[in-house]
Amino acid sequence: MLKTLVPIVLLIMTGVLLKKIKFVKDEAIGGIKKIATNVFLPVVIFNALVTTDLNMDSIFLVVLGMSVLFIGFGLGFVLKKLNKKEYRKYIPFTTTLFEGGMIGYALTEALVGKDNLFYIATIDIAGVIFGFTIWVTLLQRAGDDVTNDNVKKNNILIDMIKSPTLIAAILGMIISFTGLGRVLLESNIGPVYENTADMFSAPLTPVILICLGYGLKFSKENLIDAFIMAGQRIMAVAVAVVISLLIFGSFLEFTPELKISMIMYYALPPSMLVSVYTKGEKNQGVMSCMLSMYIVLSLIIFSILLWRVKSA
Repeated sequence: MLKTLVPIVLLIMTGVLLKKIKFVKDEAIGGIKKIATNVFLPVVIFNALVTTDLNMDSIFLVVLGMSVLFIGFGLGFVLKKLNKKEYRKYIPFTTTLFEGGMIGYALTEALVGKDNLFYIATIDIAGVIFGFTIWVTLLQRAGDDVTNDNVKKNNILIDMIKSPTLIAAILGMIISFTGLGRVLLESNIGPVYENTADMFSAPLTPVILICLGYGLKFSKENLIDAFIMAGQRIMAVAVAVVISLLIFGSFLEFTPELKISMIMYYALPPSMLVSVYTKGEKNQGVMSCMLSMYIVLSLIIFSILLWRVKSA
């Protein structure tokens, strides 16, 4: 367990240290994140799907994922009435969506190995579609300085179509379903492809974890509000997952790897974009504190899962 956990903790603490000593600027970290999520991550997603034989379970995983997102989103509109007026409009956007790209893939790979990453890659397809359409459109409209006229639906649609992660996921599923992935791997260029994919995939985990540590933000004045917001997300996600499993669970074959992947995925914080679109210094402070708090929670759950995996 320690040989897996210690490197992860050290990479996160490296990010914390880099920010503390101001070794790099926020802009540099932003550029590194962009490379990680738009270059390395799509390769990881594509390779995870191409190198496995997908079946109808994969379709039901996407459907289940979409169900969780919609139910969580709906519950957010109910729970927002329990929050302070200044930021209650953002609550529905914190009770749905999961930060697979910046956190999920790195932690899940440590739990189930890269050969089983196709589980989280498949579930996350729903998140990418939902996130680039309904979620981001309504979140933009919730902004204090954003009106309906400012929301450019065409741009959002273009961003979704151009999303490297969505393109990688869709192409990966098509190639896997058609059997072309197996043909590729068994051909003469198979070893070349595998080595290339491994080289592109290797930097993802350390880069993401360093950026994760760099982005942690806690403030005493926002702890209570952030704690309440995080608690509401936990309740909403738990209810959404249970309802979705009751509806679609019978269509899935729950392997140990799938169970672990689902627990880790649904323990992740909401998309980091929620803090980008949140308006107002106070609101941004609460949101950043909640995200940091939830990241710590995700790491605790990861540690528990890792202990269970290693002791099994």
